[in-house]
Order: sequence, then structure tokens, then C-alpha cells
Amino acid sequence: MARHSMDAAYQITLDKELIAAILHRFCPTVWQPVDPCALAAPSVPLSRAVKLLRLLCAAGRSFAARLVKEDEILHRAQRFLHVHYKDFDLPLEEAVAVQLEWYRLWTVLALYGMGFGAFRDSLEMHMNWIQRLIAAQQDDENELMLCNAAMALLDAYCCLATPDTNAAQPAKRVRFADVDAPSSSKDFDWNVIECFLDPVDALLQKHLQLLAQSGPNNYVYQSTCASMINYLASYLEKARHVDTVRLDVGRIVRKANSWFETVVQLTLTSVIFFRLFSKIDAYSTWKRSVVSSASPANLPKLCSRTAEPQVISSQSPFNMLIALFRLMNACVELDPDLISQIERNVLKNDHVCSYIAKIASSHSSDRGRPSWLRMADIQLAHLLFKLANRASHVDKTDLWHVALLQVVTCGVQGAENYINDMVSKLMFSSSFLRDCALDELPEALSSLHLKELHLNSAAGGMVVASLTTLQTECVKSLPAIQSVFEQYLTRSPSGPASQKETLLCSSCFPDWVLPADWVYLPIIINYKRSQKKEFVMMNMSSLIIDVSRNLQWIFLLEQKRSKFMQPMSKTLRFSRLLFVFLFGSDLFLDRRVYGTMAALLRLYSSATFLDRLNLDEHIDGIPSFHDLYMQLVLQFEAESFGDSLFASYLLIPLYQQHDQQYKMIIWSEYSTMLRSLFLSVQQVLIPIEGFLEPEELDVKLIRIYAQSLLGGTVSPQFCPFLYWIAVHHVNRFIFDQGRSTHLQLQKAMAEHFYSQANQEIKRHVLLYKNYIKRGDKQAFEQYEELPPLRKQWLTALLGKSPEAF
Repeated sequence: MARHSMDAAYQITLDKELIAAILHRFCPTVWQPVDPCALAAPSVPLSRAVKLLRLLCAAGRSFAARLVKEDEILHRAQRFLHVHYKDFDLPLEEAVAVQLEWYRLWTVLALYGMGFGAFRDSLEMHMNWIQRLIAAQQDDENELMLCNAAMALLDAYCCLATPDTNAAQPAKRVRFADVDAPSSSKDFDWNVIECFLDPVDALLQKHLQLLAQSGPNNYVYQSTCASMINYLASYLEKARHVDTVRLDVGRIVRKANSWFETVVQLTLTSVIFFRLFSKIDAYSTWKRSVVSSASPANLPKLCSRTAEPQVISSQSPFNMLIALFRLMNACVELDPDLISQIERNVLKNDHVCSYIAKIASSHSSDRGRPSWLRMADIQLAHLLFKLANRASHVDKTDLWHVALLQVVTCGVQGAENYINDMVSKLMFSSSFLRDCALDELPEALSSLHLKELHLNSAAGGMVVASLTTLQTECVKSLPAIQSVFEQYLTRSPSGPASQKETLLCSSCFPDWVLPADWVYLPIIINYKRSQKKEFVMMNMSSLIIDVSRNLQWIFLLEQKRSKFMQPMSKTLRFSRLLFVFLFGSDLFLDRRVYGTMAALLRLYSSATFLDRLNLDEHIDGIPSFHDLYMQLVLQFEAESFGDSLFASYLLIPLYQQHDQQYKMIIWSEYSTMLRSLFLSVQQVLIPIEGFLEPEELDVKLIRIYAQSLLGGTVSPQFCPFLYWIAVHHVNRFIFDQGRSTHLQLQKAMAEHFYSQANQEIKRHVLLYKNYIKRGDKQAFEQYEELPPLRKQWLTALLGKSPEAF
């Protein structure tokens, strides 16, 4: 019940009699010796009761403060931990479990900034204990487990220590950062943290040697070493900011170099590192479901116990690897010259490269259910990315960057800090985008200029920019792009109410840190704002900057990180871009937006993309694609000025593979807009074959095509491209000899076009041959005169031999 929710934990803490009974009967500081079989006797310490208290404390700081103040659980923790577990007069296993739970409870309190005075009072006890472990000839597994818990407690106090920036504090005082209640901050002596350094270092050296010499299944040494390495890493991270150390930075740098040599180098050059990373694939959550299908339906996030190795199990290598990479980052932060050794021994290691490749090959569009089990993977990947960012050279930077993008996309609740750090410091770093600046486009693309695409902007003039130029501009604009994304992604607990709807926080995206299509987030958020009745358009220049930077990032990912973008739904990617046209002509006709939208249309015009476009697919954020298309049609009529780029995007749903309803919108419901779609054949960026094949089977639509041609709704002068589409389908219908059920309609159409006074339309429809494309040249061909078979069929339809025309 305590784990179920904060409310359930609150209701338990309100029952003071229940808490008092638990403390009196199951957490007594004095009890009578009991027989192992009589563990249920009254007033006997019970580890499960201490665990309940720990869970109540973990539910919230106020719960923990109440239990510390009113029930004195910290005093009880001291009483239990100052006695050796063998003197508990309890079964050995239960005695160890009781002490472990008290350590874990104290660690929870330490994370709230409580209990440092009690920890300082127990300093001598802990120091004697570490010295005893160093001197021990043979280690006791229970002692090592308790040592692991004690190191976690020390690490918690070390992590929370921050420099006191207020006035006139003693030189050797540090203050706890307490976001919940700053007024309750307590000073503590930094020397208490430092006095553990040498003993812990000596114990760590001993255990690393034993870990290297022992078999691969000695997980107790692994956990103990991980807890001690975490303490050293936390110390280096915090010591740089403490006033006492600032006066002697060289001392900390020397410690960092010493630990790098004795801990990091020893681990990397021994069998330990090989063993750890060789097991990573078996325990990683990438490319396998993190939740078993046997999970309860009412608790889908709860991971059931399966035969698969779990990342949190005692055999998992994650605890040691995360601690080791934390120490590496802390050392490199103090002495950047150490990165060369890490680059050689870690970043080029085959197992590390395999792990990064595994992350990169995970499809962000199929994230599965969110699970806290992925936290260890995210933390480990984050540490690796930080090291790679500092390296002077990393092989396959595109692979590393794709892996980073996948981790950002798959961040679960609780990983906000890691995701924020990756967004603000790593994702837009030039270290991961070197190939974008240095690599050249294929010759076929680099010679392709937007000017040669004959796209006339309604704002006037041609957009002159090659895809190579656009890519270069995107790379140069990375700091500006990062600034825009930080505005929409980076979590900030403060700020005006109008800003909070854009923040990266669990309240915005309940299960994941970010939505799967976060690369479009600035566009999506502004689109959703614009749909509200009370919406007032923000400063247009600011909106143009946000959207143009967002489009540059999308273009860069589509061009250079296609492995990340391709698994994402084609319909989703296409529909998100269409939002840009709904912001108004001032935005989409801006040259910064226009050029990138044209380049993206060229990238999306590949047969692979268009063939997989499914307009019936559900897209989050819009009722249906049909509704979005209707908005676009109305926007085109109102504000497009017949712009050729807008028209090109509007034509894609008219492909033969898509539902007829989109053709009916253009050709029937809003046929007046046909005169605004004055695209020439040369201006169409997408493959024209998609408008022609397969042949149209809808007779109702064929009638509309014929009526538009005969009535002059479309003509070669003001609507050339759609004119030839209508000509193609009407011609194929008239000369299709297999349509016996529509013979009368074929006769009627043949007679109408044969008797047409406009000789141009008559010749185009009856003498139409096919569409041809030779290189960059594309056109619709005509016969000089009807072939014999066609002439024979037309004679049958007209009831007479047609005259030459």
C-alpha cells in the first residue's frame, strides 16, 4: 500500500497508533533472545517493518520529516547500526537484513538532507569498520553487503553537498541544497566527507584486485567496488565547488590522476572491463521489450519476473559500469588530457561500439511501454556520450549521434535530468555533427539547385539555394537551433504560466519525457496554440525564427540522420510539415522558411517515402488527415496567392494510391480553387507517375474530369498540370475497350470531345499518348494521328469514321 501512491502512504502515516505499534513490536531497540523458529514473537526486530518505514519516507520529504521528528526513527537507526549484526540475537539472515534496511532508510533521509549530525557522530564506528575490512584476510559476504549500503549513505551526503554562496560562512563549511525547504538547510563539515577518501581508496584497491582474480560470478565484490567508485566520483564532482578545495585545485587534479591510474586504468587493462561489457547485451533493455507480456493488465508498467536477465539484478554489470564511467567523466573534467587514453581504450572498444550500434538500431517509433528499467541504460548511455563529446575524434560520429537521438526519444519518467543535459550540451554539439560539416553530398544532389526546380514564390522571385548550401547553413545555425529547442524542451520549474505549457516535464507527456515526434515540437506547440479560440498570434518575427530553426533541424536530420527519421511514420512527418502553412502567408512565404520547406519536399518526393504514405493512419494531435487537408484547402484559397510550393504539398494526397475523397475536395467541393493551382509540369517536384497510375476506376471522378475539361475549369494556360492529369484519365477511360458496363458513357464522352469546338482540347484528349520523362525533361506526348486500333474503337463509339483532326 505504501508503494501504491503518495496518498496511500499519507493515510498510513496519519495513523499514529499503527506507526507506534510497528515501532514498538517490530523495531524495538531492546528485545529478548528468540529461537529462529519463533521469529513472529512480539517485540522482535523485523526487516520488513523497517522496509515499510523506508517506503513511507521515500513517498515524500514531509512524511520522512514527520517520522524523524515525532517517531525518532533516526535515533533508532543509530542504535541498530552501532551494534554488530552478529550480536542481535536474531537469525543471521534476518539480522543482516535488518541492518541493511536501516542503512537504506538512512540513505533516503540523507537524500532529503537529513541526519548528517547523526552520521558525523557515527564517524568512528564507520572508520573502524572500513579498517577491519581492509585488514581482513577473508571477506565476509554479509560484511560486504553492509559496506555497500554504508557507501551508498556516504555517497548520498556527498552528492547533496553544494557550495554555500551566502555571506561569511566558515571556510570549511558546506551547505546542503534543499529545494523543498531552504530554510531548514544545515551546515556540515566537509572534512567528514574527505576523511573517508584514503580508507575507501585502500579498500577499493584490495577489492579490485580480488574482483580481477575471482571468477566472473562474484557479484558481491562488483557491487561493493561500484559503491566505492561512486563515492570517489561524487567527491570529485563536488570538491571542485567547495571553498576549501578551490584554494588548492592542484591537489584535486592530482587525486583525479591518481584514481584514474589506480582505478580506471586498472579496470580497463584487466579482465574486469571485458567481463562487464561482454554481459551488457544480455541485460540491456534496448531492442527487447522491457515489460513482459505477463504483466498485469491493470499495472502495465509493472515488470513481472521473467526468465530474461533484468537490469536491476545482482548479476547486472550496470552498477559497476555506471560508477566507472562517472569516475572517468569526473577525472576528465579536471584533467582533459586524460581523454586520449579513454578514447583509445573505451570509445574504440568493440563492446562499447556494439552497444552504441544496438541503441542506434532501436526504432524510436516503437518505444514499447515506458519502464523504469530503462533508467540504467539511459544513465550509462549519457555517460558514454559525455566522454565521446570530449574526445578529439570518434569513429562513426553519425552512429553515435543517432544513438543519442534514440536515447533522448526513449527517455522515461525520472530521466529528465539526463535528457535535459543531452539536449542542452550534447545533441547539438559539433563533436557529433562533424560529418554534416565535412561530408559532401552525392554529386546528383549537390548539383540540384532549387532555382532549377522552377518554384515561383508568391512573394516574388525564385528561391536560389542548393541542398548543399542549405545543409551548410543548418550546421552554422546549430547554436540558434539549440536555443529554440531548449526553449521548448528544457525543463524549468519556474516561469510565467504562458510558458509552462511548452516545458519538458512529466505533466506535459505523462509516460515519456518527450513525445516520439519531439523533433517537430516547436511547430506542434505553436499549431496547437493557434487552434484555440482565445489564441492571439505571437510576434510574427519570433514565430518565423522558431519555425525556421525547427525546419532546419528537421532538414538536417532527414538529410544526415535518416536512420533516426526513417522509422518514424511517413504520414506523421508529412502532416507535421503541413502545419507550417496554417500559420499564414507571412510565415510560409518568408525566404528562411520557404527554402527549407522546398528542400524537404524534394527529400520527401522519393518513391520510397510516397509509397508508404498512409493517409488513413491515426496521427496524434489531429482528428484525421481529412480534417487537416480541409484546413489546408481553405488556407490555400485564403492566403496562398497561388504559391507553387504550397500547391505542391497540396497535390500529394491526390496520388492515385490515396482515397478518392481528397480528389473530390479539389475537383468538386472546392473546384473554384483549380484556377489558383497554376503549376506547370516542370514545377511539380514529386513524381508525376503517381497521379497517372493505376488508371482511375471511379466513374464519378471521370465525369468530373470530363466536365472540367469541357467547361473550361482547367486549361493548359492557367492550370496546366491538373489539366494534363484530367486529359490522361479521360483519354484512358474513352479508349479502354474492357469497360463494357460503361459503354454508353464512353460513347457520350467520345461524342462530346469529338464535336468540341475548341480544337486544342479535342486534339489533347483524343490524340493523347502518354507521359514521358527524359532526364530533367518531362512532358505529355501526343500522337500525330490516331493509331489503327484506336481509330477503329473511336469509329465504333461514334458510329462513323472520324475525320482527321
